[in-house]
Amino acid sequence: MDEKEDNNLPASQGKSMSIFQLTRALLATELDSAAIGRIVHAAEQIAQSRERIRTEYMIIGSYLADIHQTIYISINKRLDNPAKAKMQAAQLLNDFACRALQISKSTVTQYLQVYQRFVNSSEAVEFLNLGELTILKRSDISESEVKLLVDAKKRKEPFSRDEIIPFIERYRAANDEINTLMAQLETAKEQLAAGTAQKTELELEIKYLRERSSTADQKEAEHRDALAAAQLALDSQSNSVHALQLAVERFGREKAELEKRIAEMRVREVVKEIEVVPKEYKSISDAITEASKKLAETNAELAKSEQRLAAVKGDILDNEDGALKGRQLENRLAGIKADIESVCDKFRTICTTGAVAKHRGDLLSLRDAARHFFELVNNAAGTPQS
Repeated sequence: MDEKEDNNLPASQGKSMSIFQLTRALLATELDSAAIGRIVHAAEQIAQSRERIRTEYMIIGSYLADIHQTIYISINKRLDNPAKAKMQAAQLLNDFACRALQISKSTVTQYLQVYQRFVNSSEAVEFLNLGELTILKRSDISESEVKLLVDAKKRKEPFSRDEIIPFIERYRAANDEINTLMAQLETAKEQLAAGTAQKTELELEIKYLRERSSTADQKEAEHRDALAAAQLALDSQSNSVHALQLAVERFGREKAELEKRIAEMRVREVVKEIEVVPKEYKSISDAITEASKKLAETNAELAKSEQRLAAVKGDILDNEDGALKGRQLENRLAGIKADIESVCDKFRTICTTGAVAKHRGDLLSLRDAARHFFELVNNAAGTPQS
């Protein structure tokens, strides 16, 4: 019955109207107004006394701490040994409290520890009783865990002393799980950021490869056109070579014919010793001289044709070699241009991350390298430097 009434009565004078209303609701049918007024007054006094009881142990702890400190200071002046003085002061305090105040050693320790632990926690003192504070005075229990119990008391959630430690252990387990989940979340965020950066880098790489592919396709088309033109020129030169070869063969046949005729003339002259003069010549000597002259002219034409053939073949080889070197140079220049564009894209990406100004030395080094490359390009292109 007392416990029931104790649970229904508030703990502060500020709710006397509630006590009055509750008293009337419970006793109005049995008592008159004067009796109800006396009961309300008594209930208010009980509530105030309970409130004083809730805070008196902190006052007791404060006074016990003062007594202990006073004893300690006096003994330490005499001994000049803080550790020994502290031990003797505690022993004297316990003896004094037991004999003069009828307070046991364990109770003195309880008052002192609760006072020292919660002297700056006004809410804990206000909402928690001595037994609950005694449980919570342990050094391994944090202020946030004490506040959890205080908040539960504020919400008037019922719990016993035996439930305090299991509640704190459940809170710690939940807090550890939350910390683990937060760590996993941070890891996931880092992985996401790394994946995003990798995606951006891959997109830039794809863009670079597409540009190189487009440039390569364009160069390939240009090379096809150049190859077709070179093939036409080669065909034309081949036709010229073929014509020259035919001319050489013709000159060779004419030379052989002339040599044959000269040989026949010489044979007839020596063997038969008969002068057979062709009708178009006055004498055999004139015929031989004319034939020798034609043979020399034929040999000269043959030599010229062979020289032209060699020159044409040399031009063909030079053109083919020049075209090959030109294509190789174009491919290298296109690759360098694509590499420069890729470097520019990567540099722009780095600049978007911020904090680039802190790397001024590296930036100046990049600028000098770019300036040197620009000078090389100008020199190669024959462009005067400004």
